[in-house]
Amino acid sequence: MSNFIILLGGELQRMLRYHILGAGFIVSIIWLLVLHFTEVIVVSTVLPLLLFFDAVSMSVLLVGVMLFF
Repeated sequence: MSNFIILLGGELQRMLRYHILGAGFIVSIIWLLVLHFTEVIVVSTVLPLLLFFDAVSMSVLLVGVMLFF
């Protein structure tokens, strides 16, 4: 369990250093706004599409972070 805490701390440090954490929060806010303004009543019908878009947006986000540094 102590190794897990050390690894988690290191991962959070890396995410802060490369600004991945902040960009991830921005992407999450964008998804919340998209869900709010599209007024989808049953989110489970579009959940597979949201998961796909989230995976793609995270890949694009990581490529952008790599280009930034």
